[in-house]
Amino acid sequence: MKYIPKLLINKQNDNLIDYEYFEYLGKMDMIVSIKLIKNKQLLNLNHALYGACQGGHKILAKLMIKKGANNWNLALYYACGGGHKMLVKLMIQKGADDWDWGLRGACEGGHKTIVEFMIRKGANDWNRGLRGACLGGHKILAELMIEKGANDWNNALSYTCQEGHKMLAEFMIEHGANHFDLGLHGACRKGHKMLVELMIEKGAISCWCLKSMAEHLIKNDS
Repeated sequence: MKYIPKLLINKQNDNLIDYEYFEYLGKMDMIVSIKLIKNKQLLNLNHALYGACQGGHKILAKLMIKKGANNWNLALYYACGGGHKMLVKLMIQKGADDWDWGLRGACEGGHKTIVEFMIRKGANDWNRGLRGACLGGHKILAELMIEKGANDWNNALSYTCQEGHKMLAEFMIEHGANHFDLGLHGACRKGHKMLVELMIEKGAISCWCLKSMAEHLIKNDS
C-alpha cells in the first residue's frame, strides 16, 4: 500500500473499519479501495465519496456511488471546496441542488469560477458564502459576498480569527463587526496570538476564551 490512511475501529463490530479522516481515501490505490469494499471494511460510503470529491478523484467517486453513496449535496460542498468542476457537475447530475452549500464550499476553497457557477445555479445565501471565504482567508470572495448583500460581520469575524487571517479580521471590523468576545474565542481555539491581542485591544473580555487559549498552549507544549 503506497498510502496508509488513519483507521478507526467501529466500537460495535471490530471487523468493520471506518475512516477517521475520510479525505485520505483519495490518496489510496484503487485496488486497495476495492478490497476494502469487498471485505466490508469500508463502513461509510458517503464519507468516502466526500473524500473522493475533495481530492478530485472521479473514478473513486463513481465507485462509491455504484456501491451506494448518495448524499449528493454534501458531496457537492466538498467537490466545490476542492475546485473540481467535473465532480461538481457529476453531483448535480445525480441530484445535488443545495447551491448555497456549494457556494460555501467554493468560497472556502477560493474557487471564484465555481462560486460564480453556484450563483448562476441559484445560490443566494451570501452570509454562508462570506463565512466560507473567511474560513479560507479569501478576501476577494469575501468582498464579492459583501457586494451581494452579506452582512453577518460578527460570525465572519469569528471564523476569520479562528483560522488566523488578521487582514480579513480587520476588514470585518471595518465593516461593522463588534462582537470581539466572539472573535477572541475564534482566535483562542487555534492559538492565534496576534488576533487574541487584537480582540483584547478592541475590548474583548471573555474569560472562557483564556481557558481555551491555555488548553491550546498546553496541548502544543506537551
